[in-house]
Amino acid sequence: MKKNCIQLILALCLPLLLASTLANGQSLPAPSAPGYDAAKVTYLASLPIPPTPLSPPPAPGPAPSTSLTWADGCFINPDTTYSTLARNDDGSTGSIPLPFTFTLYGNSYTSCFINNNGNITFNAPLSAFVASGFPISTPMVAGYWTDIDTRPAASALMHYKVFPHMLIATWPGVGRYANVAPPLDSFQIIISDGTEPEIGIGNNVAFRYGQMNWATTGASGFGGPPATVGVNAGDGVNYIQVGRFQYDGYSYVDNVSGSGVRYLEYNCFATTVEDTGNLPPSVSGMPSGRIDTLYCGTTQSYFINWIGPETGELTSSTLTAIGSTPCGTTIGGASGYFPVSRDTLTITASSCNFGTHTFAVSATDNRGATRNDTFSIVILPLSISASSTTGTICAGSTLSLYASGGGAGATYSWTGPGGFTSALQNPTITGVSASASGTYSVTVTNGAGCTGFATKSVTISSLPSVSDISGSSSVCIGSTTILTNATTGGSWTSTSPSVATVSVSGVVSGLTVGSTVISYTVSNSCGTVSAIKNIVVNPLPEAGEITGELTVCVDATTVLSSTTSGGLWSISNTNANISSLSGSVLGLSAGTAIVSYTATSVCGTATTTAILTVNPLPVSGTITGV
Repeated sequence: MKKNCIQLILALCLPLLLASTLANGQSLPAPSAPGYDAAKVTYLASLPIPPTPLSPPPAPGPAPSTSLTWADGCFINPDTTYSTLARNDDGSTGSIPLPFTFTLYGNSYTSCFINNNGNITFNAPLSAFVASGFPISTPMVAGYWTDIDTRPAASALMHYKVFPHMLIATWPGVGRYANVAPPLDSFQIIISDGTEPEIGIGNNVAFRYGQMNWATTGASGFGGPPATVGVNAGDGVNYIQVGRFQYDGYSYVDNVSGSGVRYLEYNCFATTVEDTGNLPPSVSGMPSGRIDTLYCGTTQSYFINWIGPETGELTSSTLTAIGSTPCGTTIGGASGYFPVSRDTLTITASSCNFGTHTFAVSATDNRGATRNDTFSIVILPLSISASSTTGTICAGSTLSLYASGGGAGATYSWTGPGGFTSALQNPTITGVSASASGTYSVTVTNGAGCTGFATKSVTISSLPSVSDISGSSSVCIGSTTILTNATTGGSWTSTSPSVATVSVSGVVSGLTVGSTVISYTVSNSCGTVSAIKNIVVNPLPEAGEITGELTVCVDATTVLSSTTSGGLWSISNTNANISSLSGSVLGLSAGTAIVSYTATSVCGTATTTAILTVNPLPVSGTITGV
């Protein structure tokens, strides 16, 4: 932990402790030191105004006949896993350990410094903001060495990431001195041990460019001290100088004179700088990964540029198809040696050239060094995609179909279930039913006569349905009844659970007298539907209490009654007679009998009893005497 903290402190503070040494030997304070900005302004004011150009401004030069875009380049946009260098002017990272060995003209390095001004150094950080042409005494890899300023809010930060076999340092849209952004420049440097497929096995340095909208410091962003692109051993002998860039436009004069910065835009350069001596020409404009894919009807142009890395070198190049040249292909290029040797390839993808075509490129400089390479173009039929309404498609709704990839002037032919056909690009079907489920196919023909085919599987979901509820419509207090439904997967609920509850299996339990509505609900992604049944909870029967005179004389009557009505009367023996409906009792013989009052309902029977006493009539006896 202590070691890590020390490394962190060094990484943060080392750039702050080192002063800037300018190309003319003049020293400035460290970029973070007080007075640095004032000293820098004073130094810049001492330069010729306007700065002496390397050469008269070249004609802007035409843009490529096919406009290049981000998709054509090989620039890798950084993501959130990259580290960043805080906003600064002329700052640097601390020493960054490399998990691989980078070889620069025979010298091995396992750490480096990334400098905000568009370069990587190895022995110490470098804050020099006026770029020199190579060779110089500092070992360096310069993707775009100039006066970069990331302090403006509109400027991106320098991003970097270390991989097992390479380091990527990226300036993904940065501003210029002093606090100017936009316009922005985007470029990156990759160094490796020569085993990284991303830049080609055998290469150990790559420069990659996005949009390049300014060239130098100064009011306009053009015409100031030129930027330098290249690799320098620091021994005064071995170096590559891709070029020096000072002006707007696409013109490239040579690798010494001031050229147009847009020449770099979306270009990619990869080479090896492991050995000393005459290096072979460096190539740019190759498809990313040495392969590109074109779809029928697409026309693409490739501009393969070769540069002799050493000062004053001229290069001659060729581009040929391996095997027969595919139809729809034009190859161009001039014979002879040039500061920049360019070969062009324009190919129109069509049905006559489907397949993979490989092209060989070769360049030789005027000192005899040669580089050979290949790239492939894969031609495929028209790329068509078919899609439909997203999410669940319910019966009765509208199904929308979509086709893309045909371009302007394309025709469309859809077929599908139930005899469906349409010539629209994006047809709709209203009120669909489950029978509309199946595979929909679309054939697309573009304006160049190229045909593509795509399919889309569609499932129409039915609306939910539910059967009627079966079972009794009533239940007694304290009892249960079972309700059923032929539709599976539903759920039971009661609107008045204090009256009656219902279980997940449809068992209804009566709790109190009253009524409730039992629902059985079925749901799917297209909605919800319920069946209902009214349930009455009946009370248990009550016989009440027997009231009235429970003593009666033989041959006399008494009327009994109950606190509840609707029941029937009965008596246990012949000592008395009782009316089953009215409760009227007639005493027959002296003795006792049990009188019962019985109440009956759908919920059962309840009986209450009382003892009836039948008294005998009085006996007068016999009068005796004489």
